[in-house]
Amino acid sequence: MSGRHRLFGHWQPHVSLTDDDDLARFHICKDARGRPRNRRAAGSKPTRAVLHRALPALWQASVVRVFVDVGAHYGETLAVALDPVWDFSRVYSLEPASACVSVLHGFRDTRLRVIPIGLSDHSRSLTLYGAGLLGASVYSDKELPDVGAKDIVETVQMVKASTWLEAHTDPSDDIYLKLNCEGSEADVLDDLLCSGAMDRVRSIYVDFDVRKIASQAHRQSTLEEQLAQAGVHYETPDSLQASGNEGVRRWLTGCCQPASPTTRARVRHALGLHRPPYVIAVDLAARTLPRSAFAALAKRFGKQAR
Repeated sequence: MSGRHRLFGHWQPHVSLTDDDDLARFHICKDARGRPRNRRAAGSKPTRAVLHRALPALWQASVVRVFVDVGAHYGETLAVALDPVWDFSRVYSLEPASACVSVLHGFRDTRLRVIPIGLSDHSRSLTLYGAGLLGASVYSDKELPDVGAKDIVETVQMVKASTWLEAHTDPSDDIYLKLNCEGSEADVLDDLLCSGAMDRVRSIYVDFDVRKIASQAHRQSTLEEQLAQAGVHYETPDSLQASGNEGVRRWLTGCCQPASPTTRARVRHALGLHRPPYVIAVDLAARTLPRSAFAALAKRFGKQAR
């Protein structure tokens, strides 16, 4: 997999100032009495090293870092995406299943935008099989782990990926795209590559669930070849040797320069104060109960009780 040259940091504007008089004029700023203000003493000349350190910092401060989670489910990935160390200005959780959307709306973070749709290669309404469950897919031939899951269906709205991206982000945004959408990732990647909207994306974490769908499994190798040829930086659970939140964390560690958040922000996130009560209860039950007991309680009292 090849990465684009702007990975790990931001575009670095090159400054070429060779005339000493120009360098001197560049830094002089005087107050009403003619004295230098917040600068070096008049007549001194900043070195090129100073300029090259200062200008990229100003450039970086103007860039908006955006995380887009396609297939957000109950917000599992938000445990990583909302960590202040990654300094995301906006976090989009895209999820078409209504049961999941109601949980996502309970997260408390001003950066979070919950969008009740899925992404695809065309805007249309589709049937979601196993709606709200892990592994839910718009592809009817995808095998679901839960017996009877395909009987839980919901008509959901899918939006063309390039259309959505162009409507909700700016060309200058630093976009990190996570795709875990049970087969629809192939449709999203196809559209972004064909439309040219892929140029907006800094890096992608993609779980190729098409391998679990008989009618779509052949698309993975073709898409990986196209991504490599286009110079798109992407990672998969296989390439990172980790899945779930650990995979997402390793992906961001390799392509997203960490920030230095305040102690207050770190503590708030560590305590999970942004999470809704339902997510806290589910997490506690998953950590303390045997797997069989947890599964039984989830079916009896969870969002997908039936």
